[in-house]
Amino acid sequence: MPIVKVLAHQTAVVETAKSPVASKAERSVPEDERLRMKAASQEFESVFVSQMLKHAGFDKAFGSEAQEFSQFMLDEIGGEMAVGMELGFAEKAYEHMISRYNAGDADDG
Repeated sequence: MPIVKVLAHQTAVVETAKSPVASKAERSVPEDERLRMKAASQEFESVFVSQMLKHAGFDKAFGSEAQEFSQFMLDEIGGEMAVGMELGFAEKAYEHMISRYNAGDADDG
């Protein structure tokens, strides 16, 4: 993802993670951890979507002369789709990270 998109994406992550409607489980996780988890889950969704596009054959859609740039383009498209369409993979991954974090806290204490 280009740096401008990364910064815009991280701003959206910060706004979401600071949301006042955070669940009880989320509130038990420190803010810096929530931000890290949210960013990682959104990056996961972006990579997942770009890999789905590649395996569906979209990497060949750019022609043979653009073959070396096809993964870059798929990464861009995957990132845009993940952010714009909110497919739900990121949210589920985030929820899972929150639950695993809380399960770890319960085991430590």
